[in-house]
Amino acid sequence: SEDEGDDLFAQFVSIVDTLLGDHLPESIVNDFIASDDFAVYQQVAESPSTTDEETRAAYYHMVDDQLGNMSAESISSFVESDDFAIYQAIGERYKDE
Repeated sequence: SEDEGDDLFAQFVSIVDTLLGDHLPESIVNDFIASDDFAVYQQVAESPSTTDEETRAAYYHMVDDQLGNMSAESISSFVESDDFAIYQAIGERYKDE
């Protein structure tokens, strides 16, 4: 259902926010904050459940790129976590958009 999709996306936003905040090198975080993408990131973070599909897809691709900047160790532990299933579900929905 649409509500379930909204809930899942809101969980995804929370997971990503924690991951990026805890696992990205400070220089990468600073570059991201200075980029045009950061406005979209903030908009989505403030109200994930009301974000339209096009913005959600843009957000997914943006954070997918950023997560690639995490250390191999951080990526491995994320892939092994329960949160990764939510990440994959969102990826299935938005990666081709």
